[in-house]
Amino acid sequence: MMKKTKYTREQVMFIMENYTANPDKCVEVIRHSLGSIKALLKNIAHNYGAVNFSGGNPMYTEIANEYRVKENMSINKWIALYL
Repeated sequence: MMKKTKYTREQVMFIMENYTANPDKCVEVIRHSLGSIKALLKNIAHNYGAVNFSGGNPMYTEIANEYRVKENMSINKWIALYL
């Protein structure tokens, strides 16, 4: 059984702010694999109803929503950028 990776609020916000421009920086700073970070993004997308993924974490989606509002970004634009 795979161990689920947990992210802090600060880590999720860092990923929101940096992933599209530099995913490798996220790996370096957050110290989780790119696959794990992509799984986090799929987790959020699941809560947006965009993908079928194993149950999303509401905290991650809450943070993504804060970022989307700050950046004046629609859910569809978020999905296009992060998936």
